[in-house]
Amino acid sequence: MKPERTMLTTAEAAAFLGISPNTLRRMEARGALIPYRTEGGHRRYSTAMLESYLEAHRGTTRMLPHATPASGEPGYTKEREVTCESA
Repeated sequence: MKPERTMLTTAEAAAFLGISPNTLRRMEARGALIPYRTEGGHRRYSTAMLESYLEAHRGTTRMLPHATPASGEPGYTKEREVTCESA
């Protein structure tokens, strides 16, 4: 049996949260998550930190910019609602 990793790279943490690495870095810039840094300056995220973040934000609704289709296309909106749901 493979031991569970407790520290994840940026790419692994982003996949864990279901977001892009760029979004994860923006979250860090806002102070929503604060990663550990290796001696070489690389970010590492603990699974406990990520699970706590998910638990704290479960069921919350926020507005995200929509991937923009041409403004004349059916269903075009500037924003869309995203609800964080339990995994």
